[in-house]
Amino acid sequence: EAGVRFVWLTLGMRFRYEMLQPFNIWQLDAVLGFHIPAGKWDPYVTLHGGYAAIGSLDPKSFDASQVLPCTGTGCSSQDAANAFSSRGGNVGFAIGADYYFVPALSIGVDASFELLFLHRDPLPIPDACKADPSCSAAVTSNSLYQKSGDAAGVGLLASAHLALHL
Repeated sequence: EAGVRFVWLTLGMRFRYEMLQPFNIWQLDAVLGFHIPAGKWDPYVTLHGGYAAIGSLDPKSFDASQVLPCTGTGCSSQDAANAFSSRGGNVGFAIGADYYFVPALSIGVDASFELLFLHRDPLPIPDACKADPSCSAAVTSNSLYQKSGDAAGVGLLASAHLALHL
């Protein structure tokens, strides 16, 4: 996270990469924060929102044969996992406090709440499947290759941080 602070107002950008068990997700957010300077303590509330996307999907988290019927065409579980692409937006807020050891160094804790909205386009028909009539028929009858998908989620996160203030 990086930003600029004007007494009680913070404007910034944040990149977050979360390594979850079945997939990884990354976010790029704009952040707006309101601080209450109180001596060495600095309680705050922030609002954030921006872009979110699934970075990589673990091929062990699903049965590739249900997604990519490419028996004998050289497809792998990783090929099926790479075909998924979900992206969308997120919006949320956080509350926390920083404690300043010295004017340029603080340690803090915060808790955040987030709403996440993702969209998945229909899966592309794999190149290895286009030349195989039985594979093409199986793919075109699979709803993942015909329809898009949308999902919404909620996130709660508690964190501790060390900050350098220039």
